Amino acid sequence: MFAGRDTTASLLGWIFVCIGRDPEIFKKLREIVVDDFGTYDNPQDISFERLKACKYLQWVLNETLRLYPLVPSNFRIATKDTVLPRGGGPDGQSKVFIPAGNSVELSLHILHRRKDI
Repeated sequence: MFAGRDTTASLLGWIFVCIGRDPEIFKKLREIVVDDFGTYDNPQDISFERLKACKYLQWVLNETLRLYPLVPSNFRIATKDTVLPRGGGPDGQSKVFIPAGNSVELSLHILHRRKDI
């Protein structure tokens, strides 16, 4: 993926899906954007600094990225025998041995939906 093109397109696509499913969030976001930045025909002082300062817009972006991360899963392959400092045992606090050639996978999609985090 190319940063700034595919990532932005993906984020915008998921935002449209999310706000399309929740009319109240769409209504609130639209009111804030129109109040802060004006309409298409009558724009008001749109700048990067003002966009970053728009808290509700940032919350919508962050929540969309939490639910639909741009890279939903990732993995690494151990090039040599490795020990992870924790993650094993009944309480998840014991070390984990990863032999060379084995992979470790991470699912941000699942991690970001855990109720205990």
